[in-house]
Amino acid sequence: MAQNRRPLFRESALKQYMQKREKDTMPRLISPPVFLCSWLLLTLLLCSMLLAWWGQVPVFAVGAGVIQEQSPTLSITNNTSEALLVLPTIYKTQVHTGQSGWIQVGNGGPEFHGTIAHTSAITNPAEAQKFYAQRGIAPLLTQPSLIVTIQLPQIPLQYAGSLVQAHIQVGSRRVLSLFPGFSSFISS
Repeated sequence: MAQNRRPLFRESALKQYMQKREKDTMPRLISPPVFLCSWLLLTLLLCSMLLAWWGQVPVFAVGAGVIQEQSPTLSITNNTSEALLVLPTIYKTQVHTGQSGWIQVGNGGPEFHGTIAHTSAITNPAEAQKFYAQRGIAPLLTQPSLIVTIQLPQIPLQYAGSLVQAHIQVGSRRVLSLFPGFSSFISS
């Protein structure tokens, strides 16, 4: 009996096996959807960093004040109202006549936009309290301050004498400077 020496594996299977061994195989560490999501996340992170670098946010001088009472005949002919505002003296060089600002009556009341008509700095609060006693802002004068008169459109008479919060834009700064630690590295 002559033994027929047949190979154990087929020739095509051996050829495929050898081709697979010759190929470089990379380990599959992450799946394709995770890889794609990682690149998308990196792109979003870079875009948000660019926005934070170049984006600007306004900086406001904030103070308190009083809407001035006007006689009905004067307000009809003039069609404007005014408010006296008290701001900290640090804004003395940044607040100028002609700038726009807005006031809010009380907490959550209506807002009115206006233009600064006059500014004056006071250094002696005691003398200023005597001078402004009739105008309603004397209690707000406890330290050297900047007094700002803001012209407003006609306001209903019911708001005359009301306390207001004032916001006057004095500049802008980069969004990135708002994060802790970055403000010292970034110039506005």
